[in-house]
Amino acid sequence: MRTLLTIVFATAALGVSAGPVLGLNPQRVENLLVGIFEDIGDILRSFEGGPDDPKGPLQNSATLAQDSAHLDAATRKANQLAIELQNIQVGKAQREGH
Repeated sequence: MRTLLTIVFATAALGVSAGPVLGLNPQRVENLLVGIFEDIGDILRSFEGGPDDPKGPLQNSATLAQDSAHLDAATRKANQLAIELQNIQVGKAQREGH
């Protein structure tokens, strides 16, 4: 979580102009982060009615399937974000001649 927050703040602070220097696509990073938080928010909202809510994921298989799909989507986005972060490291190594 600390790394994720660091990315969010760094992206906001550096802005689009620093993206090419870092090997970063700030708009893509922002879209991935927003998507991850939206998916997590959707999962959390499904539990708002408590464990006995007939519409909640513990009682409703359709809601559970939706939550599973949101979790899968958030995982895919997190993996894509990891690739973006790896691009920063690769870009840094190339700039330093490693």
